[in-house]
Amino acid sequence: MSEILLPAAFERDAARVIREAGRIMLEADREGKDGEGALGIQEKDDRQTHVNFVTLYDSRVQAFLTERFSSLLPEAGFLAEEDGASTGDTHKGLCFVIDPIDGTCNFIHDYRRSAISVGLLSDGVPVYGAILDPYLDELFTAVKGKGACVNGKPIRVSARPLDRSVINIGTSPYYKERFGDFTVEAFRRLLFNASDIRRSGSAAIDFASVASGRIDGFTEALLSPWDYAAGSLLVTEAGGLVTQLDGSPIRFDTPVSILAGNSVNYSELKQLLDF
Repeated sequence: MSEILLPAAFERDAARVIREAGRIMLEADREGKDGEGALGIQEKDDRQTHVNFVTLYDSRVQAFLTERFSSLLPEAGFLAEEDGASTGDTHKGLCFVIDPIDGTCNFIHDYRRSAISVGLLSDGVPVYGAILDPYLDELFTAVKGKGACVNGKPIRVSARPLDRSVINIGTSPYYKERFGDFTVEAFRRLLFNASDIRRSGSAAIDFASVASGRIDGFTEALLSPWDYAAGSLLVTEAGGLVTQLDGSPIRFDTPVSILAGNSVNYSELKQLLDF
């Protein structure tokens, strides 16, 4: 990877854009039948599941982000979750990797555990990551080699061993037939070996929680690059580790399994979930 020097004002301008996108989420019109009609909920054309939804606001946030970031870094391409916005190469040059609303199911239910996730790759390596929780007004950011912050204040992962750790686990709901049994067994093992377990419904929030030391680890059987491009950098810049479940490096051109932890519990988690 050639050294990437982001424009001097990039971090400030990116933060402004992401916070503006957060207001689109916060101002969502929820009037309509069952409180959901105005959200424009549609089921994605996904042969693997019937629980993969998109809303009008996923598309609005994504369009807003791609337009604004195109102005900030015209040379960058995009890999984004919703259709029609993927123009970049995650291996070459600059590429934004965007999840406009991570936790769409939570958003539909107004559960308020959803986030905007924006990662920037340079020749396949994350160099910038941002996760916004608009409901708590918390913007988590990381720049490669410069550490991680929340609202400008430095954050670090915890140093708790597994038996004192609270671990977040994702259920890979789009792939229940493939990973349902694994997820149930992982729940069982974590329940009896960690302090406790949690399920947020947003991988981006899980990564941010690990990076800030609020949660001590996170795992999920399969996630897409837009789920972890920003979060993985947050965790590593905060002193943690992020790999696939077998310990191999994550990649950004295909879905992978995820294991995130601190320097104390990572090896314990990896051994526990090696089955």
